[in-house]
Amino acid sequence: MWGGKPTLYMSYRWESRAGGVKVASETCQVFAQVLGPDAAQPSARSAWCTQGYTSQFSSSATNLAIHEAGTYTVRVTEELSGVVGTVTFTVVG
Repeated sequence: MWGGKPTLYMSYRWESRAGGVKVASETCQVFAQVLGPDAAQPSARSAWCTQGYTSQFSSSATNLAIHEAGTYTVRVTEELSGVVGTVTFTVVG
């Protein structure tokens, strides 16, 4: 609970591929952000081309604690190539 509201904890990750093969190096410039009604969500900037799953107990910026119902979009941009990936989900309160 946060301010009397339920809290949804979740994590996200990204994976870069070149020619169908996962890129697991630190040669990217990735910017990830979460857009939605709960504006307190952290953004992430990383050189890692692939970011693994994390737990709510780590300090990674890819962990979310959502306190507001609504529609959210996770947007991951690889800034060197300009490739953008998005996923949208809805939290019902």
